[in-house]
Amino acid sequence: MRAQPPTLSVDTDTPASGLALPWPRMRLVSRLLVSHAAPVVVVALALLVVLGALVRMTQLSRELGERELRALANEGSIHQAAWGVDLALRGAPARCRSGDPSGVRDELSATTQVLEGRLASTPDVSAAIGEPSRSYHTIAQEVLRGETCPAALEVQERRAQLDATLTTAWVERLAELHTAARAHDEEVGRLGTQATWLGALLAIAGFALAMLVARTMAREVSQPLADLSRTAQRLARGDFSRRVAASGPSEIVELADELERMRIRLAELEALKEGFLASVSHELRTPLSKIREALALLSDGAAGPLEERQKRVVQI
Repeated sequence: MRAQPPTLSVDTDTPASGLALPWPRMRLVSRLLVSHAAPVVVVALALLVVLGALVRMTQLSRELGERELRALANEGSIHQAAWGVDLALRGAPARCRSGDPSGVRDELSATTQVLEGRLASTPDVSAAIGEPSRSYHTIAQEVLRGETCPAALEVQERRAQLDATLTTAWVERLAELHTAARAHDEEVGRLGTQATWLGALLAIAGFALAMLVARTMAREVSQPLADLSRTAQRLARGDFSRRVAASGPSEIVELADELERMRIRLAELEALKEGFLASVSHELRTPLSKIREALALLSDGAAGPLEERQKRVVQI
């Protein structure tokens, strides 16, 4: 009876990729792009945070320059014009005593026109500076409408009060600007500190993420390759019993599939070889046994006595 070759059993329920993957099945280049993009995104986020803080700091400086400093410059020009009127009124008594009333009128008229122009060009001046300046303008108009020297002498007390009021208002306005500048500096410092700490934390997070991704990628690639290496050694020893399975990038999974197909083919060839040897052994065993039995009978003399030369041939 002809012997049958052994059958090969393949576990078709087990996926070729082996264990469940933490990554989607992607090619190695796609994994490298994704793994390198993640730390870059974190570092870019840190850079955006720092840039946002710089933009905010620049905006604060611009706001301070556009709002506070511009208002202070406008008020400073009005204060300077009002101070010119004050100086003209303050020096009027002395110049009147020296016999120069026309010079007093001319100087007061010129400074009043300058103050009037400044007040007209800056209608949004603060009340602390605007009201005393308008009062200076009113006093100057009163002096110009009347007799210059007597009118100038009559308004000296009011001028002195306005001088004190305007000086106090200007000092307070400078103090407000100083407070605003200090608050701006504190805000800028706070933003700078926050941006520095947040940027540092994001940079550390990006470094940690890069290390984690690199370690994961190395494990995802090196471990399947090591398994495939052990599988190839097992196949080289002729062990075709275990299925080839691997996880990781598509290239490694494809390599594992190729090894699996090779294992199946080698196992089939091994089964065919064993079947062929079994068939040959079965076909040769019966005639060889008969030949050995016939030679034994000839040697025992069952077919008649043999010559000495014939006995030696039968024994050989």
